[in-house]
Amino acid sequence: MNPSSFNPEAWRKKAGAFVIRCHHHLFGKNNEDPLAYLFTRGIKNEFAKKMLLGWNKFSQERPKENWGFGRARKNWSCKRAWSFPILLRKN
Repeated sequence: MNPSSFNPEAWRKKAGAFVIRCHHHLFGKNNEDPLAYLFTRGIKNEFAKKMLLGWNKFSQERPKENWGFGRARKNWSCKRAWSFPILLRKN
């Protein structure tokens, strides 16, 4: 990645939307298994909601330029996994 082609606003927008989508997936319908997993690890629903924890239900690939990385040959790969966001500030 060329640092001069990085667009932090595009990154914040896409990353924020990804965090919210994963959070909605975790607390949406038919997601008892991920919630049960968190519970068995001592993570309560209230804490998961407060920290915006999420579950990326489906693996997907997206164009990197949409995420602010400029032109790239490869896509951005978002694997099926947990989302543990670090928020510097809520918008």
